Amino acid sequence: MRSLNASGDPTGQRLVRSARAVIPEALLAVLVERLDRELQAYIEPETQRVGTGLVALMGGAQDLAEPTVTEFARTLVRASAVLGSARAVGILRGWIAGEPYRYRIKVLLAGVRCEKPLALEEGVQITQLPEGGYAADLAPHLPHSLTPHETDVFRFIGRTVLSIDGTAAPALYRPTRVHGDKPDWNLREVWAGGRIPCLTANNWRERLTEALSLASDHCVRWTHDWLDAGDLAAFNIFDGSSHVASTDESSWDDTVLLQQEHLEAARDLDVQRHARAQSPKAVDMAIKRWISSKRPSATLADRYIDLRIALEVLYLPKSRGELRFRLALMGAWHLGADFEERRRYYDLLKRAYDLGSKAVHTGDVRDTPAIRETLAAAQHACRKGILKRLAETEEPSWEAVDVALGGPTHELSS
Repeated sequence: MRSLNASGDPTGQRLVRSARAVIPEALLAVLVERLDRELQAYIEPETQRVGTGLVALMGGAQDLAEPTVTEFARTLVRASAVLGSARAVGILRGWIAGEPYRYRIKVLLAGVRCEKPLALEEGVQITQLPEGGYAADLAPHLPHSLTPHETDVFRFIGRTVLSIDGTAAPALYRPTRVHGDKPDWNLREVWAGGRIPCLTANNWRERLTEALSLASDHCVRWTHDWLDAGDLAAFNIFDGSSHVASTDESSWDDTVLLQQEHLEAARDLDVQRHARAQSPKAVDMAIKRWISSKRPSATLADRYIDLRIALEVLYLPKSRGELRFRLALMGAWHLGADFEERRRYYDLLKRAYDLGSKAVHTGDVRDTPAIRETLAAAQHACRKGILKRLAETEEPSWEAVDVALGGPTHELSS
C-alpha cells in the first residue's frame, strides 16, 4: 500500500490518522486470520482482545487499550495508509519480537538559543525552530494538538526545543482482566537511557531547566512540553498534548547562546545534584532563588530579595546572631582561596545583603550602574557557591568559619 503521507504534510497525516479505515469484509477477514496467528501470545482467548500500551503512552479511551483482533486489524490498515504497508508491518513485527515503543518528549525552552544542533550521547538534543517561512516548514516540529494556522503557533517560531529520546515497554501484552475493568498494562518508560537522574523525577522539567540555568549562568525556563510519537501516532488517534508552564513572555527574547559545553555541564551538574539527594535541601532552595534573581521580568528590588534568600539558605544554616556579618563571613570562607580574595567576597556579600535588606523593608532599590554591578557580582558569587556545594561530597563544617579566614580576621568586624 502506498503511504498517503508521501507529500510529507503533517497536517494531512493528522487527518488520515483520525479517519476510519474502510476495508472490504473479505479482505478484513483474511487480515484478522493472519493476525490471529501472529499475535497469539498477546491475545486473550476468551475475549479475543489484544493488549497494547499505546493508550497508556499517548492517551485515549480505555477500551482502545485492549482492542479486539478485528479492531486491531483496522488500526493496522489505517497505519499502513499513513506510513506505507512495509513500514507499518515492520513496526508491528518489532513489537511482536519484544521491541519497545520509541518516541521523543519535547520541551519548548525560553531564555536560550543555539546556532547549531546540540546533542548528548544519552539521547538528548537541542535544536532551533525555523524563524519563518511556510507553515509546512514549522508543522513537523509542533505538537500535533496544534495546526500551523493557530495563533499559539507564534509562540514556537524561532524558539529552542529540547528533545529527549524515550522507550516504553511492553508494546504488546496479553490482557488478564474482565473487559470493562481498568486495563492492566504495566508500561515502563525510560528516558535518555535512564542515565540522567532528573528525568526520573516528577518535577523533571524544573530540574532540567535549573541545570541548564546553572550551566549557562542565565535564567532558563520551559513553556510547553509534548509527546512526539513519530510513526507511533499512526497507530493511535491520540498523540499527546502541549502543556503550558509559563506565560511570562519577557524571557523569550532575553536569551543566552547555548553551546555544547553548556549541555554537557548541565548533565554533569544534575548527576552531582542527584548524588546529594539525601542532604539538606538548602542547595535546592538556593538554586531556585538564584534563578529567580535573574528573571528578566523581575524588578531590581525583587532580584535582590531573591538573591538575599539564596545566599541565606546557602550560608546561614540554623544561624543566630548578626546575620549580615555571619553570611558575609561564611560566604567569604567558602568562596575565597586566600585572605585577599576572601576579603573581596566578604565586602561584596555585605553590600548585597544590605541592598537585599533594603529591598525587603522598603520595596525599592535605586537603579544605578553600581547597584546593578553589585547584583551581577553577587549573583556570580552565589552561582559559584552553588556549584561548589554540588561538587562537595559532604556538608561544610560551618562552625569552622569562626576561625581565621587566612588573615587578621579582627579587621572584618566592621
